[in-house]
Amino acid sequence: MADSNLISATATGEPAAPTLDALKELPLPPVVPYTPHTIGWAILAGILVLLILWSLWRRHKRRLANRYRVEALAELDQIEQALGTEPIAATRLPVLIKRVALTCAPRADIASLSGDAWLQWLEASLPQAGFLDAPGKLIPALAYGSPPTNTQELSALLTLTRRWIKEHHVRV
Repeated sequence: MADSNLISATATGEPAAPTLDALKELPLPPVVPYTPHTIGWAILAGILVLLILWSLWRRHKRRLANRYRVEALAELDQIEQALGTEPIAATRLPVLIKRVALTCAPRADIASLSGDAWLQWLEASLPQAGFLDAPGKLIPALAYGSPPTNTQELSALLTLTRRWIKEHHVRV
């Protein structure tokens, strides 16, 4: 006996169209998991997370180590702005350079330096900078309160100081 829901042959021999009751829902394939099946992927993900955390920690440490540089450049900008109204503001430049040097190098090496020894240390900290040449020679005079007479040399010294602050590096 044939089931009434199954396809039955008509009188002409052709199969009859199935009814909606005879249709069955197809089974869906299992859901594909998003987690990896092997331990290697988990280890790789862990290593990647550790590398990202390490690089963020290094970046933070470097930013803290170079914070003095940003503050020194801001103070240099203030000195440059003050030079327009009061030329004596240039005498603050050697103090700024010495404070920056004391921040990045051992105090015992820097604190006692003056004159040519100080200029030689600055030149050694940034080779071929020009501290032993004309613009750098203004530093000792400015340190003793002498206002600058040559504005071109003062401008060159400000440029040299900005370059020195930006380019010398602190070990992190």
